This record gives sequence, C-alpha cells and structure tokens, in this order.
Amino acid sequence: MSINNPFSKQAAKASWAAALLALGVMIFTNGLLKSSPEAYKIISMATPLIFIIGFGLGIFALFGIKKYGKEGILIPSIVGICLNGGLLGLVLIIAVAAFKRTVG
Repeated sequence: MSINNPFSKQAAKASWAAALLALGVMIFTNGLLKSSPEAYKIISMATPLIFIIGFGLGIFALFGIKKYGKEGILIPSIVGICLNGGLLGLVLIIAVAAFKRTVG
C-alpha cells in the first residue's frame, strides 16, 4: 500500500459510498416485494448492515488522520458517518413503528 493512498482514505471514501450503495439497492429493489417477497426480506435486512459497515468505516478512517493528515480523510468520513448514521436511524425508526403497529 502506498503512502499516497492509505487505507484510511479508502475507508473514508467507502463510508459515503456505502450509504449511496444501500440507498440504490433499496430504490431499485422496491419492486421485488410483489414478485419475490423472500428476496425482498433478505435485501431489507442487508441494507441496514451496509449502513453499519459504512458508519464503522467512517469512524475507522478518522483514526488515520493523525498519521496521514486530514486531507482526503476528514470530509469524506464525516459525510459517510452522517449519511450512514442518519439513514440507519431512519430505518430503525421505521422498523420500530412497523413493529408497534403489528404488535399493538
């Protein structure tokens, strides 16, 4: 691995890219609910996992700032943390509301 492209920079980019990937998967697989409910359930469970991975990569990237500097790490990792954290929170709020509606 070269000094010009350390893993911290790659993790920072992957952090915000994970949020976009999960959003894209959610948008483009929305039609699966009617045709294949089993596949839709699997994808519905996988997208929060992608958000968690992206959030973790953003946090991990921040630890590389001391060694590699903030250029190319700070902004992408903060964007990734905010996107993934916000979207994960939204998914959890929706899941809790849906659970309350089915149980109560």
